[in-house]
Amino acid sequence: MRKRVMSIVTDSAAVDTPKDPTQSTIFKLYSLVASKDEIANMREEFVKGGTGYGDFKKQLFDKLWEYFEPMRRRRDEILNDKSYIDDVLARGAKRANEIADKVMGRVRQTVGLR
Repeated sequence: MRKRVMSIVTDSAAVDTPKDPTQSTIFKLYSLVASKDEIANMREEFVKGGTGYGDFKKQLFDKLWEYFEPMRRRRDEILNDKSYIDDVLARGAKRANEIADKVMGRVRQTVGLR
């Protein structure tokens, strides 16, 4: 994820140059996962200037890493509990078979096989 965030294309504005947050992919992505105060702070840093895109990308990565932490943790739990995966697959197969049996019963009746 870090590699992808750090490869976001930006313009060549100098560090000291004020930047337009409405035109920034970094800012738009950050706005999806940050609090209102954090968004306001980043907007202010963009407009004020003095912060480079590299620093904004690092802030975005940190926020994304924090935002997706619960999902990563849950994924690890699921992958480490092989019985959970088998149980989910078995329940899904049972449910699919029940539905398929009902449909096939109607099909057989309709075509006169029952």
